[in-house]
Amino acid sequence: MVKPFEFLTLDSYIPAKLFRIIDKELLNIKPGRTDILVKIVKFQRQTIIFSEISGDTIHEEYETIYGYVRNNENLSELLKGITGEEHSVTKTEIHLHDTKDEFILQIKVPGGEKTYFVTLSEVTELLKNCLNPNHI
Repeated sequence: MVKPFEFLTLDSYIPAKLFRIIDKELLNIKPGRTDILVKIVKFQRQTIIFSEISGDTIHEEYETIYGYVRNNENLSELLKGITGEEHSVTKTEIHLHDTKDEFILQIKVPGGEKTYFVTLSEVTELLKNCLNPNHI
């Protein structure tokens, strides 16, 4: 029997105040030393939140929203729990996959990965309240 993923409270690990959306072209620039790459993959373009946040940063042809979350105590503990050791945040990626009713949060660190469920409403709140270059 397949064990279902556990739910995770997104704001406890990726709070909006520590998350910023970036333009895809900025992926070529080295991030800050405490930044962890977040990819929101296959985000449904038809949703209201997509049109609210899109502006010039997210073009219609993109299905992926890119951003960085600043490492924090809760996230560090979560990362450490995946393989039992500290990880370089520059080698860590967090992917959020849209499955219509909820998101699958996949955390990849060197030597392991772990998957959780988060709710669509949490992802919506994150995107509405984060630092977005279209709202400056």
